[in-house]
Amino acid sequence: MTSSLLEKAARAYGIALSYKGADGKTFQANPETVKKMVFILAATKDLQKAWDDKKEEIIRKSLPPVVICWNGIIPDFWIWADENSLSLRVHIIDENKKSTVYQANVSKAVRRRKNLFRLRLSLTQKIQFGYYDIEVNGKSSLLISAPEKAPSQERDWGVFAPVHALQSDNARGIGGYKELADISKFISSQGGKFIGTLPLLAVDHESENSNHSPYSPSTRLFWDEIYLDIDNLPGHDKKTPHEKKSDDDLVDYACVHQAKKKIIQEAADHFFQGGKNTKDYDDFISRTPFLGDYAEFMSKGDTAQKRYHLYAQYACHRQLSALKKTGHADLYLDYPVGVHTGGFDAAHFSHLFIDGFSVGAPPDPLGIHGQNWGFGAMHPAKMIDDRFSYIRASVHNYFKYAARLRIDHIMGLYRLYCIPHDVKASDGAYIHYPFNALMAVFLLEAHRHQVILIGENLGTVPEAVNEAMTKHHLLRMWIAQFAMTHDPKTTFETIEPDMIAGMNTHDLFPFEAYIKGHDLEQMEKYKLISAADKKRISAERSFLSKWNKFGNPYFSVLEGLAKSSALSVIINMEDLWSETLPQNIPGTVNEYPNWRRKFSQPIENWTTNHNIRRAFSLLNEYRKNK
Repeated sequence: MTSSLLEKAARAYGIALSYKGADGKTFQANPETVKKMVFILAATKDLQKAWDDKKEEIIRKSLPPVVICWNGIIPDFWIWADENSLSLRVHIIDENKKSTVYQANVSKAVRRRKNLFRLRLSLTQKIQFGYYDIEVNGKSSLLISAPEKAPSQERDWGVFAPVHALQSDNARGIGGYKELADISKFISSQGGKFIGTLPLLAVDHESENSNHSPYSPSTRLFWDEIYLDIDNLPGHDKKTPHEKKSDDDLVDYACVHQAKKKIIQEAADHFFQGGKNTKDYDDFISRTPFLGDYAEFMSKGDTAQKRYHLYAQYACHRQLSALKKTGHADLYLDYPVGVHTGGFDAAHFSHLFIDGFSVGAPPDPLGIHGQNWGFGAMHPAKMIDDRFSYIRASVHNYFKYAARLRIDHIMGLYRLYCIPHDVKASDGAYIHYPFNALMAVFLLEAHRHQVILIGENLGTVPEAVNEAMTKHHLLRMWIAQFAMTHDPKTTFETIEPDMIAGMNTHDLFPFEAYIKGHDLEQMEKYKLISAADKKRISAERSFLSKWNKFGNPYFSVLEGLAKSSALSVIINMEDLWSETLPQNIPGTVNEYPNWRRKFSQPIENWTTNHNIRRAFSLLNEYRKNK
């Protein structure tokens, strides 16, 4: 067993032998970790066999795994063949199973083995956008014809507000779809164009150890009924008396879910009574793949529970559809990088996930030990074999309701930091994914539904990802807390037109905490940074005092964002009342109440809040289309 063999096998299975950190330094992957990952992906503990199997698999399949046709133009592609022909018949089969035969010219031939050739095929045809099977010599692959650029937009602004945190006089212990609709109308009336929020996907709220994280959902195909407006359930006119508004600052997910589930179950029983369902419900069922499987999985064979989940998803569909139809501010949703290992997707699509890995992030200045996010990684080759059907279904699910989609950790379409189960988070390694094919899926679906795409490209991101985002017109992110410098006048010159600019993200502390250093105090408290790290970072941030010379630091930054060339500006509502506590502190689990904090300012107070009015006025002044 030689190191060169390990390197060849690693590359063949898409495992990166090194990577560049956020500081530009190159880090070498641990050879033992790499070897374990090869063995898991190849399903063998023989390195030579792993390498030989991959070579034979490539020849056996003959065609490239995926052929990407940007703007409908079929590119030249290479195949393996047992003879050198001048031309070959190519069958292209569309989504309706209609087959069209084309004649492809062989523009180049290279003998690689005694009886094997590498042939480059050229076609001059242009095909409509869609998914196809392409067949040559009895072998087939997936062909994706997609627009090269995502849908465009005009200069605008919007806000970020986690739904769970929304407080109102009518909230039932948690914000929900009703509160989301209310602020959509309010923000639209103030000139804003979108509402950004956390994932609204179904999360396990019943297990004893559930962490309720929106970034660890049970599924990317269905929605969380905990956010339902229980006074507006389909086919159910009974109103539930409102209890006295809770003074608790934190959401009690288990308690809220239990209370709402009782009401939703009563509504479901009434809805199905006598078997008189509506045509709208029947249409929803027929147009929602995997829903029956999801309800069966969640109910564990209980008929009443199965009806509950069918009805709950229908109710979510009705309320989210109503939100989209209002014509108020766009819904801007977040597509998480993974799913919970104990949830529906991991079980129903288990053949697509790698058994033995967790996904996370390598060490960085704000997480010196690395991060293990705990959910499973998908198998790159099996995603292709599946024709990306699971990914396509999950994206389609989003685009039925969202007008904008932020792809969390967009680098995950290119590579994921994977950690074998018996390895420390700091000793993981990256696995590469079929980046162009995944981009084509998102661009094709975005085109079909006219959805604006945003990529979360913060942290350790290869330049290839940023270049692809620019090429395909996905908005890149610019965050003030990462970009502010000693010169307030030039800070905003780093903002480019294809960006969405903001103060912070859901994983960062509010602006007030950042500008005053409270975030460092909290991170030291939770042992995420050392005392020495805190001292060093504080010294590096000494320039922040200069921003006070320009008045209120927040509005100095906001004015810079509003005036900038960024296509979109997004602001965190909590910054407008100087909140200092974050919604989430990465690297903590039970130490901090992640994803549970309610807003200190209820929606009813927003119209009279001076800072909110001032911020919106400033954004409207400089964000007008020119």
